[in-house]
Amino acid sequence: MTQPVRPFQQPESHVTQEVHPAMAPPQFDLESSLSPAAAPELPWQGAAVAAPPAPVAAPPPPPAPVPVAAPPPPGRPIGPLAPTLPALHVGWHEVTAEALGQVRAGTGPAGLIIGVDYQRRPVPVRLFRPEPTRVTLVGGLWAQRILVFRALALGARVIVMGTDPRPWQGLGEWATGMNDRMVLWNDPRPPAAPASPRQPLLIVAPAGTPAQLGAWQTQIAVVPQLAPELAHTLQGVDLVMLQQLSPPEAAVAAAALNLPENGAGPLQEMTPDMLALMGGGANRYVWLAPTSIERQYHGQPAR
Repeated sequence: MTQPVRPFQQPESHVTQEVHPAMAPPQFDLESSLSPAAAPELPWQGAAVAAPPAPVAAPPPPPAPVPVAAPPPPGRPIGPLAPTLPALHVGWHEVTAEALGQVRAGTGPAGLIIGVDYQRRPVPVRLFRPEPTRVTLVGGLWAQRILVFRALALGARVIVMGTDPRPWQGLGEWATGMNDRMVLWNDPRPPAAPASPRQPLLIVAPAGTPAQLGAWQTQIAVVPQLAPELAHTLQGVDLVMLQQLSPPEAAVAAAALNLPENGAGPLQEMTPDMLALMGGGANRYVWLAPTSIERQYHGQPAR
């Protein structure tokens, strides 16, 4: 079972997993189920000593035929299957269209599948927790839209703040079929919105946007370009997500995250469909592995 990335504590020492950015997983799609490895065939524990064959007994006589009841005449209801099982009575429940529109489906606390690792194993992240969660994303619009789309699939409400609303218009309705799951908010103060385990809240805003978070509420602070004056946005948060960085950006990230000497190299070698996850005691590199629907709606991976 894949252990989720738990952005709970700042790591005392960074453990960087081996990554080969130039070699993407071969044609893996999250829509396809992972093929479980075939169960190994266990060898026999040992051959038992063969006993002498027993005499073959004569076969028993065939059983007498069981009488079959004739089918009931047309129009006659079929009775219970047995005297102890009463006939099944299924009633009707009528609801109005307005009441049916109030039906909502939610999910319990679970990890958001952020992508797959080099061995094509799903990588879940506990993006929503009982305590406030703060995430910094150094990346572009494509990665933001993928994260929002998958958060909506978990049943979350989404508030997008302070950005150009045009790339976001219609995404919430298209993804959920509802017009109240995603809000484009231009006020610098985020609106008060409830959150629960079954319907958490995700706020996507530019870095530096203040937000008072509560339980089951997560803010993703977006940094389009990482400059030295923005290095503090990578510190004091629960999780850092990085798309492919330029050499100057990688140097800033390596210093802010206290990475080892060779830690800046993989950040520059990632492909556009990859994310580096920094937090939870281990650094991981994942492929977002967009589904066919995500590729159709969000386009090709880009920074």
